[in-house]
Amino acid sequence: MHFLVVKLAFGHLMQKKISRFFVVMSVSAILLMNSFLFMLYQHLGQSFTELKEARFVTAFVKPEADEARVPEIVSAIEKSPGVIHTQVVSREEFRKRFSTLFPESQIGVEEVDEEAIPRYIKVRVQKNDATPLVVKLKENALIESVETSQQKLSGVFEALTKFRHVVLGLVLFMSLALVSLILNHFKLSTQLTVQMRRALYSLGAKKRLMLVPFFIEGLAEGGLAGTIAALSLILVGSRFEVQMNHVSKALGYMPHQYELLPMALAVLVCGIGLGVAGSLWAMVQTKN
Repeated sequence: MHFLVVKLAFGHLMQKKISRFFVVMSVSAILLMNSFLFMLYQHLGQSFTELKEARFVTAFVKPEADEARVPEIVSAIEKSPGVIHTQVVSREEFRKRFSTLFPESQIGVEEVDEEAIPRYIKVRVQKNDATPLVVKLKENALIESVETSQQKLSGVFEALTKFRHVVLGLVLFMSLALVSLILNHFKLSTQLTVQMRRALYSLGAKKRLMLVPFFIEGLAEGGLAGTIAALSLILVGSRFEVQMNHVSKALGYMPHQYELLPMALAVLVCGIGLGVAGSLWAMVQTKN
């Protein structure tokens, strides 16, 4: 009996192959897009936390200041209380960063007057030690201006928060679209489902055994969609991570790490769960 039920299930699965193929590809595409949206949401959250917790002071060196005097400024800064790390961004380093972020403007930046290109010292300080350092730097004759991260990024925090809400809304919308796609797909297979149930009744299958073909159907379709999405996430996600971290490094921030394998496993489980749930739901909703 069990062998006949499984054979009947695979026979049922081979019906409407083209329709099933497009549904599987659509489900895998939505799962993959949701994965990238989640990665973006996670990246924005990490960036928001890093920016909010970080205390940076940027001291711009006067254009006419001698390059040899810059180490003196750095030495004085490092002796100040609460300083964690200092980084000198020379004119050459500024050109590299600008060219990385705006490659199409690389020729233009080379033609800019040397003194028009900024030199600055980026200082990371402890949470409550920024104000004394700012006062000290403003008194330095070689410093043109001083800017704190809170002043510089006041509008960025609000923009990041709104953007995260937009990304989260897209994730929820795509999830609803995915559930709708799955349910409608199995619901449109009503005729095949009725035929399957009648065949199982004629074989004298018990109620528990009657669930097996529909379980196999959902497992096959959902598992295939989840596998395609999971493999695509591992292959493309690593490149996405490299690109995002390349931008973070160019901006002077720490790279972010994504747990691609656990995410891929979650995508696979999600695909299987949706497929099985949708198939069983259609079976329960269909009358003989």
